[in-house]
Amino acid sequence: MASLLFLLSGEHPTLPKAELKAVLESEKKRFRVTADLQQVLVLEAGIDALNAVSRKCGMTKICGFELFTCRADESEIYETLKRTPLREVLSQTGSFAVRVKRVGAPSSGISAVRLEKMLGGLIKDSYGVPVNLAKPEKSFCCVLSGDRFVMGVKVHETSSKSFMERKPMRRPFFHPSAMPSKLARCVVNLTRPRAGQVLVDPFCGTGGILLEAGLIGCRVAGSDLSLKMLKGCLRNLRYYGVDPVGLALAEASSSLFMEVDRIVTDPPYGRLSSTMGSEAAKVMVDFIAKAADSLKAGGYVCIAYPKIFSLSEAGEDCGLKKLETHQVYVHKSLTREITVFKR
Repeated sequence: MASLLFLLSGEHPTLPKAELKAVLESEKKRFRVTADLQQVLVLEAGIDALNAVSRKCGMTKICGFELFTCRADESEIYETLKRTPLREVLSQTGSFAVRVKRVGAPSSGISAVRLEKMLGGLIKDSYGVPVNLAKPEKSFCCVLSGDRFVMGVKVHETSSKSFMERKPMRRPFFHPSAMPSKLARCVVNLTRPRAGQVLVDPFCGTGGILLEAGLIGCRVAGSDLSLKMLKGCLRNLRYYGVDPVGLALAEASSSLFMEVDRIVTDPPYGRLSSTMGSEAAKVMVDFIAKAADSLKAGGYVCIAYPKIFSLSEAGEDCGLKKLETHQVYVHKSLTREITVFKR
């Protein structure tokens, strides 16, 4: 077991941590949280957890090894680094850089730039290793989070480029109701899927959820009431190299495949989507009942829906166990509630 550092996205207060933990559970990685800070998690886990998180998570920015955690005080940070052995981390012929990131409220009296120079100077003088800010061999990731300071060695950094390339507006087929790619990846991960498992989206729309699930190795299938949407969905999936096992022109409550591993969906609601004349609340209640019947034992379902509707009781009435709920603000008239159930 090693002490691992994860710097998380700040785009939502709870989803990044929930996604990271769900990915580790899905990959059957044992872990223990040792520090839970704003946008930072420090875990005791096997080293292979780094690859699992960097490969699957959309809301984790940096993965690495933790060196130490202390108070956000310059003197304490400096003295703690002096006592921390770095010989195994650094190479005499290599180079390094120190980067300090600040998250949340500013730490009183601490300049991130000054701290970078101070820590970089200490390492250079102590080990004789040159600084290279452009292309360092080793990069030290430091985070000021509230009244705590965490220092680690970066192993992986998630590039936002691939997610940007899959933004709804950049796909071959676009509809304004489509869920952003990072959020779609996150809701997929909340169901703890593993490569080869069947994941279904019965309101697949333009295919954003199926796309993210397919890219992490799931076998994907979906349905929609609109033939135009289905054709657009297939076009999008194939453009990014994902081949669905099936797409059906059908109503969600009657089209779910039986004995599926995971169900993830963002049903149509609001001014930009249509439920083909059905009341949105009834559509979602009918869906959750069908989902409970379609899931394998131990399967998961994640559904995003307007906060004004409460599906927790409906899910539990169908024999599903609610695991977690997250609220995502969209605009002043719409807040999504993302709820995960387990059968």
